[in-house]
Amino acid sequence: MQADIFDTPRLLQRREAAAADFTAVDYLKRDATALLADRLCDLTQRFPLVLDVGCHTGQLKEMLTADAGVEQVIACDSSANMLRQTHGMRVQIPPERLPFAEASFDAVVSAASLHHTNDLVGMLTQMRRLLKPDGIMLCVMPGPESFYELRNSFAAVEARYGEMRPHFSPFPEIRDAGNLLQRCGYALPVADQTLTHIEYGDPLTLMRELKQMGEANALISRDRRFYPKRWLQEVCAHYREHYATPEGRVQATVEWITLTARAPDARVQQQPAKRGSGNVDLKQFLH
Repeated sequence: MQADIFDTPRLLQRREAAAADFTAVDYLKRDATALLADRLCDLTQRFPLVLDVGCHTGQLKEMLTADAGVEQVIACDSSANMLRQTHGMRVQIPPERLPFAEASFDAVVSAASLHHTNDLVGMLTQMRRLLKPDGIMLCVMPGPESFYELRNSFAAVEARYGEMRPHFSPFPEIRDAGNLLQRCGYALPVADQTLTHIEYGDPLTLMRELKQMGEANALISRDRRFYPKRWLQEVCAHYREHYATPEGRVQATVEWITLTARAPDARVQQQPAKRGSGNVDLKQFLH
């Protein structure tokens, strides 16, 4: 049994608190959702019923167009306060559980909502089980390059004082994503990367808005001690020194990893030939 990384009750508490003003700082959610909606639009099939896992305040429903082929969306989230701001069909779910009938959705999607999941393999496996045969799973989540500027600034300052504190969530590497999807039983897995750059007036604005989103440090191993004000000032100074724009603002990088896969369906998906079934004489290709 794996040990939990994230403080799930604390995460839910922060998500509930963030709901009231989330739309004022939902630009990261919207950026990830736009990537997801574009992928749906690129597909030619229709999606009579879609499940939006971790819907926040309903950004996906707002952004979907007729080109996406989506007829109905069921929004689900563990936060009741987030759900109250969505429209249409919505379901409150327990953290890391999807209590829906097997093979009941044409697509299961999630934008910027699975990066604090203790059992990501288990969650992706649940999503697969909810898909009809050949149904599609789309997930957009942050990768390890996200906010590397802030991470490097904290590390540089704490190294001066010989005390490294855990601040940041571990994000999956894109090179591991395909194997992860295969492990969860998906067919035709694809993973790709998109980098987004966001500018802020100063590093404190970045940290404040991440907290306002409910994205503050939720590691079980986080240090509960008061963070020294002098250290924080030095973190901000390091950030401005190394990551300032020509206009005097600061830049933050967000790496989005998009995972696309399908539920297995031998009727329509090409299957690999059985081992030993080849009938080509290799001698004709060898000299």
